[in-house]
Formats: sequence, C-alpha cells, structure tokens
Amino acid sequence: MPNANSLPIVSSQQVAKSVVANQQAIAEEIRNQANKATDDPLRRARLVNSFEEIAGELQKGAAPHLVLDTPRNAMASVLQSFIAQKAAESNQVDTTDDVPVVKFSDDDLLEWIKTGFIGLVDGQDKFTWKTAPDDPDPLFNTSRHLRIAVFGDWGTGAYAAPVIANSIQQDDANFDVVLHLGDTYYSGQPEEVGKQLVACFPYRNNALNRSLNGNHEMYSGGKAYYNAVTAGRFQQRASHFYVQNQDWMLVGLDTAYIDHDLPDEEVAWFNRIMAQAGDRKVVLFSHHQPYSLLDQQGPNLIDKLKGFLNGRQIFAWYWGHEHRCVLYDQHPKWGVWGRCVGHGGFPYYRDHLGQPSQVLEWKKLEHDDDNPDVPGGSILDGPNPYVTADPQGYGPQGYMSLMFDEGQMREFVHRPDGVTIYTKLLTAAATSA
Repeated sequence: MPNANSLPIVSSQQVAKSVVANQQAIAEEIRNQANKATDDPLRRARLVNSFEEIAGELQKGAAPHLVLDTPRNAMASVLQSFIAQKAAESNQVDTTDDVPVVKFSDDDLLEWIKTGFIGLVDGQDKFTWKTAPDDPDPLFNTSRHLRIAVFGDWGTGAYAAPVIANSIQQDDANFDVVLHLGDTYYSGQPEEVGKQLVACFPYRNNALNRSLNGNHEMYSGGKAYYNAVTAGRFQQRASHFYVQNQDWMLVGLDTAYIDHDLPDEEVAWFNRIMAQAGDRKVVLFSHHQPYSLLDQQGPNLIDKLKGFLNGRQIFAWYWGHEHRCVLYDQHPKWGVWGRCVGHGGFPYYRDHLGQPSQVLEWKKLEHDDDNPDVPGGSILDGPNPYVTADPQGYGPQGYMSLMFDEGQMREFVHRPDGVTIYTKLLTAAATSA
C-alpha cells in the first residue's frame, strides 16, 4: 500500500489526451470562465492562451509508465493538482500499487473543469514578499562543529522521499540544520504542502528545520508554502535565511519568487549580510542552479552575484531543480564548488551517458566548450529500486550531509537508506585562477 501522503499520479499523457479529445468544448468553457473571472482583457487572454499550451507542455517528457511526472509549466501543474483533488473527491484514485493512481475519463475532465478550474488558477497571486532580518537565525549549537542535511525536489511523499526522511530522522549523529531545497508537487496547493511537506518533513529536535521556495510552490502563488514555513515547526522568518558560526556563513536564497532570479530586496539583503561576513567562508543554498551541464543556465543569478563570485567569496553552492545528483569540479574562475542535489523525491529519467549502470556509480561529465563558465563534473548514475514500474529507466535518489569542523568542510552523498556512497573534503581554490 502507498504512503498516506503519497502524491497521486495524474498521468501527463492522459491529461494531454483528454484535453485534445474535448478540445473545442474545453476551450469554450475556459473562455467562459476567464470572461467571468476578470474584466481585464489582457488577463483573460493570458488565461486562455496559457490553457491552450497545456497539451503540448504535458506531452513534453511525459512518462511512458504510470510514474509521476510534471512539466515546468504553471497552468499544467495546477491542472494536475486540480485533477488529483477532483479524483479524490469522487473516489477515483486507485491505491493498490506503490503510488496511488488517478483514474478519469475524457468526459470526467470536462465535467471537472466546469466546476471552476480557472478560478483556481486566476486566484494564485504571489505571497507578499518579506525580507529576512539582517541578523542570522539562531543555532542551537554554538560550537565550531556543525552538521546539516540537504535534500531537494523532495516534496512528493512517494518513491524514495519517505525513506530519505526516515534516514535523516533516525540518524544517530546530530543535525544542526535540516534543509529542503524546494519543490512540493504538483503546484504547491495547500493540501499538497500539508501532506507532502509539513507532514512528511524529517524534523529534528534541537535543529533548524528549513525549506526553500521552489518553482512548483510558486505555481500556486506560494502562499501555502509561505504560510507553512513561517509557522509550526519551521518558524522561518522569511523564504530566505542565513546562519553562521565563527568560521562559516550558510545562506539559503529564494530563487523562485521571481523564477530563477533574485528580487532586488533580496540582493540588497545579501549585500548587507556579506558585508558582515568577515573572514567566514560562505556557502549558498538555492532551488535553482547558477549553471549546469545538463539543464538551463542561471544568468540572472550569476549577474546578481557576480561581484562575489569574481571575488571568490563564495566557497560552495548547493541547489536542486534538476532532479539529479551532480558534483561539479571546482570552478576555475570563481573557485566555487557547485553541487546539484535534486534527486530527493521526484522520479527522473536517467541521462544517456554510455552503457547504463546496473549499480550506483559516478560518470564523468566533460566540460562544454559552448558554456565556458560551466566546469566538468560527475553525475550519479544507476537504477532506482523505488520506482518499481521501471527501475532501470529512472535515476537514483538520495540526499547529502555536510559537516563543518572549524575551518574545514566535508560533504557526504547518501543513498535514501542513509548509506554513504561518497565523501570529499572541500578545499579553497588557489588565489590565482
């Protein structure tokens, strides 16, 4: 039986098929709802045009099996959330497999949309931005020895996500910070946040429990995410934060409030806290990547922080969003250690990098001459036993832990069950590039 908090599978292929099957009737219904929702002609046009793109967006990379998938598209993701909600209300969720599966017909989709789908989309204004205070979040541990758990793209309640949560909670050693790098699927609706983030989070007593903002949280405006993390056991003061001790400053950035970017207020805040960093080494955490060999680049992030990068003031940067685990070589210009830790809970296709591995192994990623600011690195490859529909087709999941011992930093990559499969002592770059 699946976990009670598992995200039900709303097949992208089936949604796209049902949209196409009733395309004319659905399009007319969407136009009618948009006309009622707003008097603003531009907003009406955006709502209608966004829906017209849904079928194509859902078909991009749709899973060939009944395995969780979703596009990076706000309305498509909200539609998947909407269908999951309607199916649950009408008891059309099959819970006999490892992950619950939504069952619906083409006619079901049309009837459900008639109940007010556009109202769900049109009401998704962003949460009100609040800049974090300039003082750090207080740590329970005030020594020069810190340990944190880091995991990203985890908010599914399914596959390896509950295993990872259990491993972090049951770890015999202390954690000072437990940090999720963002993404609660499909679109960060209140029920999704409540079940897949709040109820499943691997809280640790005497630790800061933190969750960053992701693009999927923002597909619903981010209000459910923000309300959750600023209350309860999180008690975050904003969607970004920092902690520090004598040797290190660890900064969690919100790169999703403006997609793959930083608001001016956040940049000003970062400038202020960096002015207070002194001799501390600085480690960044975010949902989105500054650079990638396998996905989009982050030019806006680089532009906003280029002074600190060029000045070699950023020691390491950990991010999610890409649904894989990649360890980049030390950046030759900036000296930063870049890591993608996006393999926490969302099933992802294995990258075609030679012969598929039958066991966990690291495969080399070569430097791309077309992207001179992206160093080479290594990607974790192997089957995923938690995706029982196709273990060989999906990449491995897991998480990382970081240990700070005075001025030294060591990182560890773990399987979902907590077994360590990699460790490295990170060192500062030479002063000459």
